[in-house]
Amino acid sequence: MKSEFLTKLRTEDLDAKRFKLLEDFQYSSRIFKGIITVEKGFVSDGTSDLLKDDTKPPAVVHDYLYQKHLVSKHKADRI
Repeated sequence: MKSEFLTKLRTEDLDAKRFKLLEDFQYSSRIFKGIITVEKGFVSDGTSDLLKDDTKPPAVVHDYLYQKHLVSKHKADRI
């Protein structure tokens, strides 16, 4: 299994910093050993201390895993 985004990230801005997902967003993760589905309606700021530049898609996956306590912060940082 390779790590890759399986769907396109579709969002709606809520304010200058936050947005919500308009549909489910899927990522296949080699580290997680499966498909991560970030559910429609999830709210993110699209940023992470570990990620720079235009990093909205990976930051959404990171935020989702960390906020939902699906993995440890260390593992979310690696994914």
